[in-house]
Amino acid sequence: MHDPPMIGCIIISNYQELKKARSSEKAWDEFESSYTNEKKPMVDNVAFIQRIGAWRAMIPKDEEALRIMLTERKPYKAIISKAISIMYKMADRPEAGGTIGKQLSWIRIPSNRNKGIESGYQSNIPTHATFIPSVAILLGDKNRSVIDEPVIEAVDPKSTSPMNYPKVNKNALCPCGSGKRYKYCHGKINL
Repeated sequence: MHDPPMIGCIIISNYQELKKARSSEKAWDEFESSYTNEKKPMVDNVAFIQRIGAWRAMIPKDEEALRIMLTERKPYKAIISKAISIMYKMADRPEAGGTIGKQLSWIRIPSNRNKGIESGYQSNIPTHATFIPSVAILLGDKNRSVIDEPVIEAVDPKSTSPMNYPKVNKNALCPCGSGKRYKYCHGKINL
């Protein structure tokens, strides 16, 4: 550990040649990793934003909005909410080429090792499933566990209401189709 902490970044990809700064037309059979880190701590507030995949869909205004929130050290939930709204906008842009979805998982790894990792799932469409990021637990050489791509799904989607709804204006009709305003229906949970 270094005080103050230094930025490090590892990227695992099966189509990007990061050392050559280009993407492959076709995914490779195996993943490669690239790692970089600061050599000495930066003096100023630093905001690190890494765009991977359909990065051309992110315009400078999007990046600047995130950079301001990061350098001002806004609460992480506000930053996640802003990033999700930006991802939804990016998904609709022609530069995305239909490669950005509107069902997003996020994960927060705090710099304090004593605090737990958090994750969440946000959908812009009603769904009968919740997707959870994969988890690897490594406690020494012999105590290792992996949970790969866990999903919680409704057993009978036809007889149950969706588990996830897009966030909408509290006075808008609820996306579940009940005919009620969001604040009197599924919005009660989120308000």
